[in-house]
Amino acid sequence: FPIIDESNRVLGFSGRIFVNDPNQPKYVNTEETPIYKKGEMLYNLNNAIPHIRKSGYVILCEGQMDVISLSNHGIKNVVCSLGTALTVEQSQLLSKYTKKVIICYDGDNAGIKATGKAFNVLKGFTAHSITLPNGMDPDEYLKANNKDSFIEYLNNNQKDVFAFLYQNAFTNRDINVAYDYEEIKKSVFNFLFKSGSGILVEKYLKQLAADLKVSYDAIYNDYNIYSKGVGRGNVVESSPEVEKVSKEIKAYEKMFIAFIAYDKKYLDYFTSELGEMSPYLQNDTVLDTYLAIIYFYNSLKNDHKEIYNYCYSQTQNNFIFEVLDQVTELVDYDEDKLEKVLSDCIDKFQKIKYLQLRDEFEVKTTLADDNVLHTLKEKLEFVRNNVKKNRK
Repeated sequence: FPIIDESNRVLGFSGRIFVNDPNQPKYVNTEETPIYKKGEMLYNLNNAIPHIRKSGYVILCEGQMDVISLSNHGIKNVVCSLGTALTVEQSQLLSKYTKKVIICYDGDNAGIKATGKAFNVLKGFTAHSITLPNGMDPDEYLKANNKDSFIEYLNNNQKDVFAFLYQNAFTNRDINVAYDYEEIKKSVFNFLFKSGSGILVEKYLKQLAADLKVSYDAIYNDYNIYSKGVGRGNVVESSPEVEKVSKEIKAYEKMFIAFIAYDKKYLDYFTSELGEMSPYLQNDTVLDTYLAIIYFYNSLKNDHKEIYNYCYSQTQNNFIFEVLDQVTELVDYDEDKLEKVLSDCIDKFQKIKYLQLRDEFEVKTTLADDNVLHTLKEKLEFVRNNVKKNRK
């Protein structure tokens, strides 16, 4: 695809692979030069300018094939960025021709995430989004339907940034799962607090209460707790007691729970490295959560997403939801970072094991016979060597 500027000069090219290959990027662009910077250009803008001026708005897509497909169907006021998220420079370029943008990215998870980022860049614009059904992109939708169907869908399904954020809070969430339930509330509370609008707060809290099937008073009370916590710059907790418990728990203990709740293989790994973990968990809340997770894996064998709900039902402590924020971070770690965090966590527990054995050794030296003393020395030396190895 030739990349042409507003003056109809070809400044670069963009290519798209036809065969799906996970080892290659979907799009490949000309390397940047003094005259071609992909973050400062929009594909098809040269052709779209008169149609943008006539219609009063521009449709922003993700890829060139979407632009070509829409254009071939007679929808000409359409552009896309060049294999990257929308940039400030590209938004400034658009602002020369219109201040109204309809974001029409792919309907999959990546497209939804990119839509949220585009809204952040398009501050100062009248920006709306549409999410096509069944995860389709515009090209796929037009192949399955027609131009009139697309225009009707475009006109009837536009969402402003707040409606988009509200809908997105429920994406891939199950309101019957306690962890998902809390994440939905947190997502909605977050954008409402940032909006600074009392009208929006009332509107969306009423909608949230209806969708979660709870009273408005209960949701409003939770939002007040959240907003006070955010205003102080603290992590928001549901009560002073929960906040106190959270502060007493060590970072490596939280990470340990996150690992073993993320995947049973990590529970097996910790056990193989350190043995039974109970003696090394110094906080009652962490110990209770650990025991609940063990019981869940060994006895219940339910759908894994229910582990959070089960742990909460057994401990009645919101700690499990706070910790599982870290689970979502673990999912995004690359292999090297995951290994480093896991190694650091193991190292912390190795040191605790060493200190406990040392204390045991010191107590028993005056009481133990030679065989017991020799065994303790061996244990102490073994753990000391492991601690040194992990430090290296």
